[in-house]
Amino acid sequence: MPASGRGKSGKSGGSKAKAVAPPDADSDTEPEDGNTASPKKARVMTFKDAITSFNAKRMPLVPGNVVHMATLAAMADQVKFEWYMADVGPKHSPVPAVKLVVDGVNIIQPPTAKAPYCDILVDMPPCKLKFFTGGLGEAFWRNSEDAPRAPGAPFYPVPVNRLYAQMVVDISATGADEDLKSGVPGWKALQYIVGDSLGAANFAVITGDDDVERLRTKAFAPGSSLKDRKAYTDQLVKEANRPKDPPYLPCKLTKDGVRRSLKEAVAVEPAQPPDGASKEEDKKMREVITAKTNFFGYVEPGQVPPPNESSISRAKVLVPEDADGRGIVDALAQGGFGPLKIMPLFRKVPGEKGHVPVPDDQYEAAARNARGGVMVLRLRVRIKPTKDGSIRTSVYPESATILKDGPNAVMAAPEAGAEFPDFA
Repeated sequence: MPASGRGKSGKSGGSKAKAVAPPDADSDTEPEDGNTASPKKARVMTFKDAITSFNAKRMPLVPGNVVHMATLAAMADQVKFEWYMADVGPKHSPVPAVKLVVDGVNIIQPPTAKAPYCDILVDMPPCKLKFFTGGLGEAFWRNSEDAPRAPGAPFYPVPVNRLYAQMVVDISATGADEDLKSGVPGWKALQYIVGDSLGAANFAVITGDDDVERLRTKAFAPGSSLKDRKAYTDQLVKEANRPKDPPYLPCKLTKDGVRRSLKEAVAVEPAQPPDGASKEEDKKMREVITAKTNFFGYVEPGQVPPPNESSISRAKVLVPEDADGRGIVDALAQGGFGPLKIMPLFRKVPGEKGHVPVPDDQYEAAARNARGGVMVLRLRVRIKPTKDGSIRTSVYPESATILKDGPNAVMAAPEAGAEFPDFA
């Protein structure tokens, strides 16, 4: 499993993850004098070898376990993914839920009256990051008017106590990278679950647009035609992909995608923007998944918690005095914030087994250097109903391990050299 710093319970934290032994190395023996052999010579383990070996692992898909998405993708023809309605909402009202059925058993915890949503904890294949703001200081700075932005670019600040870390996984770039492309089916499976599958479910209201609902009713009515389904799909994709309106899905819906099954989805290569594509063309074609997690714990409406000394002390270490965003320390001193939550971040050390946690005083720099690099992630997928009756799917990063820093890293990690053991 990816390096997530968790024990068997799946809870986040700083516990040391068990390292997976590297794949068996190839060896050669050369007879001498007809009856002796030279010492075995180990084959060099390259970065691509380690990635491919990791993605080829098959983990059991059983209830209560983290879902290994590379395994799920490889077993897509044996896995049944389906939506259903569970009567666990207010006054036993139905809420949307999902099943991943393996050998006749649903491996996803069903929703309950106390928790009327589905949570899926997933371990993802190594991927290329398009964007990452994991540092508290950078998130605070980017949320201010002082941060540079393109002329005419809109500025939508959020309340400071609702700041979030954000990562954007570039599925297109992952598929174009020879080292990483073996993991694409796992990402396509996730893309299907949190996006396109909602458009294929006849009860899945993912946008409150009246035209979409009218067309949906017609498309799934007895005697409906392919033309009716196409009209519904086209309007659904148009409305769901509006950037500033609900449902804010983690990835785009596609007209072809909503007509696919899980088995078909994992077999499709991600779209690749052509060389020389404009910024607008690139944005339209590039396939990404966005994951977000709040920096602060939830505060009940109307409550104003006093300053949290523990959070303030940690923020002083996380955000150096000369760093952009140091003003977050002053903001925390005013109170009104829930407990500070920082996503566990680890680093794979080339040439060594296992991984090490990134210290707080290096977190800000490590997060910035990781942008455009390679990470392995544990994510939480949450599917829940909203007050307006629509469905919302969210992806939260539980932990991340940096395998390679990005091209613009100030202090890039050393190269793998002669050895790059498997990672866990």
